[in-house]
Amino acid sequence: LTRELQNVSATTIPYMFKVVTIPNSLPSPFKLSLRACAGLLNRSGAKIYVIGDDGTKDKKWLSELNLEPCKDYETIIPEELIALCLNEFPTVVLYSYRKQKSLLPNIITLAATHNAVPIEAPHLSRLSDTHPHLFRDRFLLLKKIYAQKVFRPPTLSTPLAATRYIFQKYADLTHGLAVLNPGYDTWNSVTPWNPPLTKKEMNASFVDYVFSETLFVMYLVNCGIPYTPSHRLLNDMLNDETRSGMWRHPGPGGTVRVYGYADYWLVGGFLFEAETMASSSRCMGSVPTLDASNLSFFSRFHDDRPTVVAAAVDSYVIVEKKDGLAAAAVKTTAVASSCQLLQNPTERIAYDPQMTYVAFVVGDGDNISCLTDYRTDWFEQRVAYCHDKQSKMGDASTATTPPPAALTWTISPHLIEMAPSILQWYYARSQETKCDYFLLPPSGHLYAYPSSLDVTVRGQFIKQTEQDAILLDTKSTVHWDWFTSWYKAEKEVNRSYGPWP
Repeated sequence: LTRELQNVSATTIPYMFKVVTIPNSLPSPFKLSLRACAGLLNRSGAKIYVIGDDGTKDKKWLSELNLEPCKDYETIIPEELIALCLNEFPTVVLYSYRKQKSLLPNIITLAATHNAVPIEAPHLSRLSDTHPHLFRDRFLLLKKIYAQKVFRPPTLSTPLAATRYIFQKYADLTHGLAVLNPGYDTWNSVTPWNPPLTKKEMNASFVDYVFSETLFVMYLVNCGIPYTPSHRLLNDMLNDETRSGMWRHPGPGGTVRVYGYADYWLVGGFLFEAETMASSSRCMGSVPTLDASNLSFFSRFHDDRPTVVAAAVDSYVIVEKKDGLAAAAVKTTAVASSCQLLQNPTERIAYDPQMTYVAFVVGDGDNISCLTDYRTDWFEQRVAYCHDKQSKMGDASTATTPPPAALTWTISPHLIEMAPSILQWYYARSQETKCDYFLLPPSGHLYAYPSSLDVTVRGQFIKQTEQDAILLDTKSTVHWDWFTSWYKAEKEVNRSYGPWP
């Protein structure tokens, strides 16, 4: 039973919250500060909703989740968000975005573990001048942590040294692992082991969730390359469970979820994006979330409709208390059913062995960023298409127009924790078409290579995948594996999921 699920289930979130718009014109360091503030304030409930970038996807969810019209929320300016946060969390980490850009992951971790707002010193001073009614009195009460002193050159001014230091000092205060690129150009570099640190800004969309959950953030380009200092450090961190034990799910010997995205070593694709092959301990898998915003809000927001959060909590409690998955499955199915997470009835087909059948699957559902962004547009196009097709069919007994072909979509089980209302939205839309279905994405519980996982970790991974399938009312998953181990996957791993012909 995870800490996150326990906290969410115990809280009833009211509709009233504040919305802040972050224009593209704002400086990158200020955007980072605002996302951090949203995450800190959302720790105790869904209080802050951020509209960022061009605002399209963020505004869309306000509408789709029936959080409009304006009477349901209050709009504030960015400076007001900073003031609200400093009132509740009167600590700041002062740093230089330009001079310490490569250390941004470490500065974020430092701030999150100290319940502090990362902010540039000059900007903090300007706030007092431009908005004295919001900040002047608060500055006297602020506790200041100077990143320049923490990561003092030359001994702690490199990402490797800073990551080791932050891990040793504060890892036991964190509850998960994330990989966020501070600005390296890994897409165009011809030297993947040493990509240039460009002027490109850090993508801060996911930072709010980092602060709400207190994640350990890192970015070591060569951590997946054996015999390098970065690789040794990664292995040391994963093996030191006195400090990193909270990264394991559901506990010791479990998998390590890696949030964000490992966009380094582009060799055809990013070599370590699934994370499994990055460490010798073979315990990691990815939950891609790089562009996903407002997860600190969605993970704590629910209204008076049935939610999947309660289902997840009850099922995991039972799994903890009783031995064996079967005992948990009976209860879990009942709970999930009461929460209306049900698939459409499957098609009844008399299979002809002389025919070839094709099933279409829409992929990339493991990526939370996709599910909260353009995937919703695809699904709405699908709903409109099916409605149009079904309206032309008329009476099924006399219809000359064939019904819409069935379509199956991969969908991440981590929406259960991170955005249950969005998960419900997808299932509700599928009920409108009557012919859309969901299955687990590669490779089940995490984007990982199951046959390459440590044997003990793999056993936990298989159980977690089976539990996810129960909660999502599916019996299917997409399997993805390392190119050299498919034979092992077919002969060993896939047979572990239950009866196998």
